[in-house]
Amino acid sequence: MKTNSSCTEKTVACALTTALLIAMASASIVSAANFSKTCNPMKINFIKRFITIAAAAILTLACAAGGTFAELKDNNNGTITDTATGLVWLKDANCFGKRDWRWTMSSVSNLSSGGCGLTDKSTAGQWRLPTKVELIARAANKAGFTNIQTDYYWSDSTYSFGAFFGAYAAWIVRMSDGNASNGRESNFYYVWPVRAGQ
Repeated sequence: MKTNSSCTEKTVACALTTALLIAMASASIVSAANFSKTCNPMKINFIKRFITIAAAAILTLACAAGGTFAELKDNNNGTITDTATGLVWLKDANCFGKRDWRWTMSSVSNLSSGGCGLTDKSTAGQWRLPTKVELIARAANKAGFTNIQTDYYWSDSTYSFGAFFGAYAAWIVRMSDGNASNGRESNFYYVWPVRAGQ
């Protein structure tokens, strides 16, 4: 399996940033020690500086940990696995084009190996639409996928417009920035199937 390199690059960048911040924090400690006999306001400023840099270092370490964990693995069978969630995504993010929601729900459920470039031995009933939360997370890390559109994609997270509209809707997520909005079932948006790992 091929592991996407974007996570490794992110981890290296975070690690380098962390090293720089630690060096800055060390310099602050030394400066604070050298000027320990000066007036209180100056010492307070050095303490504030140190605390700020230390907090930034902690956040950067968290970033590095997240980048290492959330890897995408190309399974070379038309799918990519998100190791952070265990979900298997269709590699082709635009196999179906723009469709209305009811057509989408039916067609995605019938997807199986042999369709959309799949050779994963998946069967009908295994594929589904992702939830709103899953799509938002996918928008933040799309490396390795093909034919990704910048427009909105359907999710399976639904709600009712109410009696005024007399129609149901589902959440949609824009891949360019992860923005979530609502789409009526008769509207046409892109489709990106996902399934559980085997």
